[in-house]
Amino acid sequence: MVASNHLSSVDIVLLGFLDVPFRWVAKQALYFVPILGWQLWALGHLSIRRGSKSSRRRFMARAVRTLQAGMSILIFLEGTRSRTGNIKPFKPGAFLIASAAGKPLLPVVVSGTFNAMPPNSILLHNRIWAVVKVLEPVAVEGKTHEEIDKIMNDLRERMIREKQELDRESEVLHERWLLSLKQR
Repeated sequence: MVASNHLSSVDIVLLGFLDVPFRWVAKQALYFVPILGWQLWALGHLSIRRGSKSSRRRFMARAVRTLQAGMSILIFLEGTRSRTGNIKPFKPGAFLIASAAGKPLLPVVVSGTFNAMPPNSILLHNRIWAVVKVLEPVAVEGKTHEEIDKIMNDLRERMIREKQELDRESEVLHERWLLSLKQR
């Protein structure tokens, strides 16, 4: 179970470069977007309808089967993209799915993509220097709900610290890159 923060639609392109084959988790509304929806469906990605308990149950069962069959899943821990650039509270779904499937969680921190495609935008706005960091796997198998809550909160705090560090790195690299473009 690959689990990431979510800053921008650019994250989707960036995370596609991870050296891990996976299925995306996408909100069901994306399946109605021409071409994109057909691609999501044809490639076997997983959908969930926000606010629907029956959709959540079907999604969780399919996600567990997918992991147990040996295919990774990439899920955004916050459930949706950040509107501020900060890491929002995590939803427990990724942790519960990984636990039920007997698989670890592979946390990924993304930085530098927020300004590329701000909220409510479908166009790229700014040049960015994105940074991705894969953290060590987190074991959740056999944990109680209370233990999972603690693991979830501890991981969120760690990812916030990592993102702050990556934000600084992204800014420095971005400035160097822009300077090199001016010097050409």
